[in-house]
Amino acid sequence: PDISNPFFSELSRAVEDTANKLGYNVLLCNSDNNTKKEQKYVELLISKLIDGTILIPGNKSEDSARILKANGI
Repeated sequence: PDISNPFFSELSRAVEDTANKLGYNVLLCNSDNNTKKEQKYVELLISKLIDGTILIPGNKSEDSARILKANGI
């Protein structure tokens, strides 16, 4: 997944618009299919006590989703 792909740019815009209507803010993180970068973002998001995520991992690993779930996200 890449934000330059029209599908993902439209999706992120729709997510942001809906989140704002519900009183939430959206943070967008691109891992560029880099597992270490994805892990770094997961750690950052956990440290910021976020309310939730929409995760579209670039690799086949489910580690990020498992870590987020274990942290109540």
